[in-house]
Amino acid sequence: MILQALVAYYDRLAREGEIAPLGWTYREIGWVVYLNPDGSVKAFTGTYETVTRTDSNGKTHAEEVAKRLRVPAGEHKQGINPRLLWDNPEYALAIPKIEKDNTDTDKEKKKQADAKAKCAAFAQRIADLNCEPLAPIVRFLGNEDKLAELERCSPDQFHAFMQEVEKPKSSTLITFRLMGDGDVVCAREDVREAYDKQLAALVQGDSLCIVSGERGTITKTTAPVALRNGQSSGCRLVAFQKNSGFDSYHKEQGGNAPISEVTTLKYSAALTNLLQSNDHAMNVGEDTLLFWSSEPNPVEDAFADLFGYHANEDDDSGAIALKGILTAAQKGQMPGFEDKERFWLLLLQPVSARIAVRLWVEQTPTQTAEHLRDWFADLDVAKPPKEQGRPIPIYRLLASLSPQGDVKNLPPRLGGELLSAALRATPLPDSIAQAVLRRLKSEDVTFIRAALLKAWLTRKPLTQPERKPTPMLDPDNDNPGYCLGRLFAVLEKTQQEALGNVNATIKDKFYATASADPATVFGTLLRNTTHHEGKLSEGRRINLERLKMEILGHLADIPAHLELADQARFALGYYHQRQDFFTKKEKPETTPTEEPEAPRAIQEDLPTNN
Repeated sequence: MILQALVAYYDRLAREGEIAPLGWTYREIGWVVYLNPDGSVKAFTGTYETVTRTDSNGKTHAEEVAKRLRVPAGEHKQGINPRLLWDNPEYALAIPKIEKDNTDTDKEKKKQADAKAKCAAFAQRIADLNCEPLAPIVRFLGNEDKLAELERCSPDQFHAFMQEVEKPKSSTLITFRLMGDGDVVCAREDVREAYDKQLAALVQGDSLCIVSGERGTITKTTAPVALRNGQSSGCRLVAFQKNSGFDSYHKEQGGNAPISEVTTLKYSAALTNLLQSNDHAMNVGEDTLLFWSSEPNPVEDAFADLFGYHANEDDDSGAIALKGILTAAQKGQMPGFEDKERFWLLLLQPVSARIAVRLWVEQTPTQTAEHLRDWFADLDVAKPPKEQGRPIPIYRLLASLSPQGDVKNLPPRLGGELLSAALRATPLPDSIAQAVLRRLKSEDVTFIRAALLKAWLTRKPLTQPERKPTPMLDPDNDNPGYCLGRLFAVLEKTQQEALGNVNATIKDKFYATASADPATVFGTLLRNTTHHEGKLSEGRRINLERLKMEILGHLADIPAHLELADQARFALGYYHQRQDFFTKKEKPETTPTEEPEAPRAIQEDLPTNN
């Protein structure tokens, strides 16, 4: 299904003219060798241009970028596998990989011999194209003094090129141009015709492809693709290791799951396109998230806004567009979407030289919009004024789970679990609540963390009837965890108004214990709060004490320990009560004329103000 979806995306891009033709690709080629008809060097130049780019923080910076050219598709596989008419310095110029402080003479000789063999294979592949205008390139590649000739013709450019080659993990690429041509050799019409003819002969065959159902030549080994945090040589989505128990019926490698060359070219091109796209690829911790649809639609366009990976957080356009999609889904108004249309989401993780699929979602755009509508409804909590009306993007949810708010520090698997719950309308795993509660032991109960806990509680399968959490304060909720969270917020507010800003509030000192083992600290907190109340004005003291007694009225006693769900309700009650303090009331508070009376069940345990 994954490969079929990638092939469908390639076909869509081909119809829209947004991807290179089959067997071709676009790559950033940094250097061009200009050749005379006899194969001698005319010039050697770089293609780099200075462009201005904007990073994720909205800051602009200048960057040197190589020219993007259309070239024959190809990536290095095992052994010697040259690309056609373009490649790295080892293949195109017989320059061995440079290692600093290498004193092993035998190793250096072997590297030089390998580089010569690769350059010879590179030249042979060009010769096999049987295209007469390419003869000067073959003659140049056979010249043993080609590097000296490059340096002699363009010394400054050659020295800059070698400095680039010597950099660690250099990705320098080289191609050729014949004097008198207006562009590189890959752009020549006769070269393109010769390559397309060779490619057509290569893909012909009688074997059945399990992805497309069509017959063709089966791919033995697939080319790797560049994946973030993966090996520098690339990673493979489909691979079979020889002699490791994966072979069956005397078949080897790709023969175990026959995929045609045409299908391989299509899905590889689509995967590479997605990975290089800023509109269809996002980082989720160490993993990479890809998403696309069978046809252009508003859900695909708004999904980046759902994720929230934007340079400018003050830009409301994305949030407004996403809110419009969700509103349409809520009203059952999703025009233009047919049942046959599909929306796909793929979460990938590099594992050595392979790609592991962490999450795969396939559904219609309408289903996606409906699931997202339910997701944001479950996340709905009272928010600060500047956040009102803006959906909480998943990127900010993930950041709230990460130490220091950096998704690079995201605990393993949490990103995939959160995305799965949002897009499949499934319960959130307990690991999400546990991650939030761990952060609350040392950080604040923000509206984002409160929203996550509310969503977890809302979707949690219940073994017995429970009151569903609400977006705002629920004064009638008598759950012990929720009430204790509210009470803790009242005690903190009393301290704050009595003492002002202090080095460490009761939240800093006691939140972790109060939310897990409340009986050990609430007695002390209730006794201490009487001293704080004595420093308040009479009207304010009575109002806060009345609120405290109202909350205590929901509690028969203070439990010794709170389970995970009640710890989440504690945090939610604390957040709701805190937010309620900052919410403007419709009617101003009036000074009560009578002292509030504590519930009889706990009157005997409360201290007096004397």
